[in-house]
Amino acid sequence: DLTYPLTSSTDQVDVFHGTEVSDPYRWLEDLDGPATREWIDAQNKLTYSYLNEIPFRGKVRDRLEQLWNYEKFGVPREEGGRYFFSHNDGLQNQSVLFVQDGLDARERVLIDPNTFSKDGTVSLAGTSPSPDGRFLAYAISEGGSDWREWKVRDVETGMDLDDHLEWTKFTGATWHPDSSGFWYTGYPIPEDDALGDLNENATIYFHKLGNDQSQDEVVFKRADQPRWGFGAGVTEDGRWLLISGSEGTARKNRLWVKNLEEGGDFLPIYTDFDAQYSVIGSEEDTLFIRTTRDAPRAMVIATEVDPDGDISEKVILPQAADVLQGVSVLGERLVGHGLLRVEALG
Repeated sequence: DLTYPLTSSTDQVDVFHGTEVSDPYRWLEDLDGPATREWIDAQNKLTYSYLNEIPFRGKVRDRLEQLWNYEKFGVPREEGGRYFFSHNDGLQNQSVLFVQDGLDARERVLIDPNTFSKDGTVSLAGTSPSPDGRFLAYAISEGGSDWREWKVRDVETGMDLDDHLEWTKFTGATWHPDSSGFWYTGYPIPEDDALGDLNENATIYFHKLGNDQSQDEVVFKRADQPRWGFGAGVTEDGRWLLISGSEGTARKNRLWVKNLEEGGDFLPIYTDFDAQYSVIGSEEDTLFIRTTRDAPRAMVIATEVDPDGDISEKVILPQAADVLQGVSVLGERLVGHGLLRVEALG
């Protein structure tokens, strides 16, 4: 029989609006506290005392290695005439990022995340090559944390620049069309518990290459809405900077846009949190948007934006019987994929 470690309880009680709420295991929220660490070590000791005695465990591991041990390639991405792709020889913990200086050039290793740490707890959490192909912004994560540190690598030399960004989360690196820098989402430095504190006051910054992070420009924030999260994007033609705002995990967002060619302020396009609005492409002042507004299975609309932020809409792909899971603009066509609806019989 297994004897589980004792999980002690306390008399912790909170009162919310006159109602008492018991929280006897509050002490486990102190992730690095001595009592929590002792409890975790005891749980792990018990777990592995059982797992290590399973007689067929080695056979399961060997069979899984056989199934997983095959060469894998990621889809190449072209920027500035260079091609970036991932490769795994079979059983590497993390895929290696390669770059190829043209279709006829020989590939070379740009980043091998398997060298980040001896125990494999530091991972490559995101990459973004600049439009001219000269630089690669890449993120690292320690111990599976959602917090990311961003660095910038010179693609030609394979050496990192001095750029180093901290306290970013739930973000990519969205490059300016001229490759001078990138937008990202940052958070205030946690005052207490970096892993347990709430994610509040998300801010979109612009990092110019060569600058210290303290010099990064605040591009978009909403101090009156600390719980909102934000992400930045740029249309493929480089004309529109897009800010998507979310609240919690609801599949609804708000959308602000800014014309990078003409300047000016951000224009609030869709700000009611009533549906999803995903920009899939653009042509001059018209944005092509996949939306679930009045279309739970999704449709595509063309939204024309004037300098004052007024919009006019036209449905270009109506809602169908099947769910439109994703759609892209390819030349003058829309290419989408859907989830078939299954009707019950009887």
